[in-house]
Amino acid sequence: MKKNEPPPTLKAAIRLIVTIFSTATDVAEFQRQVSTPNIPKFIAALIATAGTQSEVQLQVCALRTLAHLIPLYPTTSRASYPALSSLALQFLNGSALSPTNITLLESASQLYAVLHQTGGKVGATNLWRKSLDETLAFGWDAFFALRTTFRDGASSSMNRRNADDSLALLNLDRLRSCVVVTGNLLSTTTQRPVQIPLGHLIKFIIKLLTCTTEEKADGYMDPTVHAMEVAATPQIWGLGCKLLSYLTKCAQQRLTPYMTNLITVVTYHLEQNISLPQRTAFLESLNLLLTSCHYLESQIIANRLTRAVLPSITTVLFTTSSREDDVIRDCVRNPSLSPAVHSTVSRLILSIALALPQIPPALLSPDPSLFERVYKQVRSLSVEIGTWSSSAMSRSLPLLLQTGLRVNDSEIQCLFNLLLHPRVPPLIRSMPHIESISLFPSEGSEDEREDYDAFQMEAVHTGVRSMTQDMAMVEELVHEKSPQLPRTAIAQPKSSVAVAPTPPSLPAFLEPDSDMQDVELNHPIPEEQHSIIPALEQNIHPNMLVTSEASGSMAPVLGNLIPDDEDEPMPVIDMNSDSEEDE
Repeated sequence: MKKNEPPPTLKAAIRLIVTIFSTATDVAEFQRQVSTPNIPKFIAALIATAGTQSEVQLQVCALRTLAHLIPLYPTTSRASYPALSSLALQFLNGSALSPTNITLLESASQLYAVLHQTGGKVGATNLWRKSLDETLAFGWDAFFALRTTFRDGASSSMNRRNADDSLALLNLDRLRSCVVVTGNLLSTTTQRPVQIPLGHLIKFIIKLLTCTTEEKADGYMDPTVHAMEVAATPQIWGLGCKLLSYLTKCAQQRLTPYMTNLITVVTYHLEQNISLPQRTAFLESLNLLLTSCHYLESQIIANRLTRAVLPSITTVLFTTSSREDDVIRDCVRNPSLSPAVHSTVSRLILSIALALPQIPPALLSPDPSLFERVYKQVRSLSVEIGTWSSSAMSRSLPLLLQTGLRVNDSEIQCLFNLLLHPRVPPLIRSMPHIESISLFPSEGSEDEREDYDAFQMEAVHTGVRSMTQDMAMVEELVHEKSPQLPRTAIAQPKSSVAVAPTPPSLPAFLEPDSDMQDVELNHPIPEEQHSIIPALEQNIHPNMLVTSEASGSMAPVLGNLIPDDEDEPMPVIDMNSDSEEDE
């Protein structure tokens, strides 16, 4: 590589050497004797080749080889960090004569995005953040240099370092380099987690998207410079959309807190009369933002966005883009969309789905594949909207079935198969709103009260009765009949309980039998239980006397707590019997 060889020979030599160094990383002896001593020499030769050669393809080959080699040997490449950084910035500083070649710009940006790995596990994070901050500051300088005749640029405290900062072409190329480098830095890999400055990046993106050509600076301005800056404003919007797409791919749902501001700005541009390439750039970034983040919570913004995209859909008979269909799909899926706008979108999509088969493909576009792609997306969206109903299928679904079965589309036919043979039970009625759901038994209707009674659920009402004493009595009776405890009965005083003359039949475990009577005679009541009975007598309220209704309402509760024995016969209860007299 040190000789003056033709470019094909140099590119072949570069590919051969990088192949040897890349495939021999698992051979320790080869790395110790060959790779470690020769990697710095190879890097120096590549830096010289990329910096001195004038052929773009050879420069791109050298830059891509360096970007591929540094992650494999980061420690060995640490000494070459200053030279590598200067080489990358040489191609990223912009050009005043003509824009930098996009392939060369991408290659230099990829090299600059992997230089932080030469810092090791600890220093790589700091180098990455330093590179991102410097790139962002470089972009701010380029932006303000493009707004010298406007208020946002004239009022900025920018320290101009070069006399060429007033040139619009140079600063526009620098701004483009900033966007490309930022995208590569956001997509690179690091050995440790890093913190992305989302606030600074969102502020820069919004500044790029909100610049206008109306607010002129006060005082004298050069008409030529002002005209060039006005012409550069749409390109600034496009670079802002591109940077937003890079950030959305990296951050994804973490951009949800900033989603309202971003979509508001993009919606404003879609509402204006802009060219088709500019509109496509906004729709691409908007589609990526809607699919990566959560749904919009603001109904006003969702309706406004849908109305801004609908004019692009109505021109589908003449010129169209597939991005409008994707954005409309995301807008319709938003639950915050108002029913009126949803109905308008549904009828419009259905009209397009029925009108497209009657239009010749050549009338839509010279490319015959475009018609198939657009028709497929419109048909899929119309079927998807037609099946979104909580009570019954949409009225447009039979019409879509007739038109969809005529085409050979496996996805549509699979969807129709799921509709005809569903795998889950269909929804019989629409789901109630959250306001109609009762949270307390007192808010329930008559049907809900009947359900409470059917499931033996007792509604609690304040002032009707106290559940504390009832639960205490139930627990005491359960413990008396529990098989783990001795069968000891507690004789309550007759004055504390009033028994009806003709009570209904009681559960089997409340009936007196001969065995229990013997236990009562042979085992006297302990002193602790004697002390409990007076306390119960003092706390019993006259309204809590056990009557025939109370006994009848207590039976199902106790029956659920203690299992019944179906084989045991129900003996006759003799309420006049007395254990002392039987003795």
